[in-house]
Amino acid sequence: MSEELKKEQSFTDRLSERYRLVVFDDENLKELRSFNLSLGNIYIIICSLLLILALLIGSLIIFTPVKRLIPGYGNVEGNLEFLNLKSQITEMEEIIEAQTVYIDGMKNMVTGGELPGNVKNEVNMVGLEVKPEETELVNSAKAENKKGSNTLKGLYLAAPLKGEISSGFLDRKDHLGVDIVSIKNAPILAIKDGIVLTADWSLETGHSITVQHGNDLVSVYKHNSKLLKSAGQKVKQGESIAIIGNTGELSSGPHLHFELWFDGQPLDPVDYIEF
Repeated sequence: MSEELKKEQSFTDRLSERYRLVVFDDENLKELRSFNLSLGNIYIIICSLLLILALLIGSLIIFTPVKRLIPGYGNVEGNLEFLNLKSQITEMEEIIEAQTVYIDGMKNMVTGGELPGNVKNEVNMVGLEVKPEETELVNSAKAENKKGSNTLKGLYLAAPLKGEISSGFLDRKDHLGVDIVSIKNAPILAIKDGIVLTADWSLETGHSITVQHGNDLVSVYKHNSKLLKSAGQKVKQGESIAIIGNTGELSSGPHLHFELWFDGQPLDPVDYIEF
């Protein structure tokens, strides 16, 4: 028999050897309790205790906040809870910023903030006289204004912005509204109760918002610096829905491009609203 086999048998024999663990009373040496154990039993007991301890530590790390104390685990950038909180904080900051801009605009209006002298010149796109071939369009618009006047008679519409009109209705063939210049950060108001149809951004008109009112009436507000409402929200007459701005390729200065539509046709806002 080889030496390795002897060693293996010897180790196996040692594991199966029985030992007696006796507990004595220290004063009178009376035997209190005794246990019959083997080396194999001791190894099993120790391994079981270590396994139970490992399970307890693992459960403590997985199911309690203790895991955040482990170096490297506390990387909040990948933590879903942190990302949700960060998103909420960002939204709150945007709301606060919008409210700050709105309050500043209201202060300027209350204190009589003056319009910079060169703003009108920057905004006023050169008006073109209506060409003969555009007479039909003008006559159609006038007819719709007359129709709208009869239907909307007695209906009060609040001014979306107090300021000076720099470009009027149909100053150009494709200019289906009016351009109004006012003080910086002035709030844009809803002309009547309604529901926001669209609130988005485009390359040409920048931040724009459209509101559907009753009586087939729709109002459009373009080139804003910031939108205070989103699609689907209800708005009240005189409620702030945006902040005056200069966004979009079709804008050459801070102003509001305002359109009024009735039954799918554009109206001249000046006929219905006192700016």
